[in-house]
Amino acid sequence: MAVQDRTKLTVKEFDCLAQLPENAHRWLEYVGGRVIEVVSNNLSSEFAAVTKANVRKGKPYLYLS
Repeated sequence: MAVQDRTKLTVKEFDCLAQLPENAHRWLEYVGGRVIEVVSNNLSSEFAAVTKANVRKGKPYLYLS
């Protein structure tokens, strides 16, 4: 039996995934067979980067709404 590489999607699979109700609020892009979630603006990108860096350093982090 052959093992398939399921890390990459076809365009048709991406379209089905992007149209699911749970993804209605997400901005998704298809890049080279992979799904990339696009952030809404630079502030959220900066917040995500700082949060990720703090988590790696073992610092507590907060979720803002």
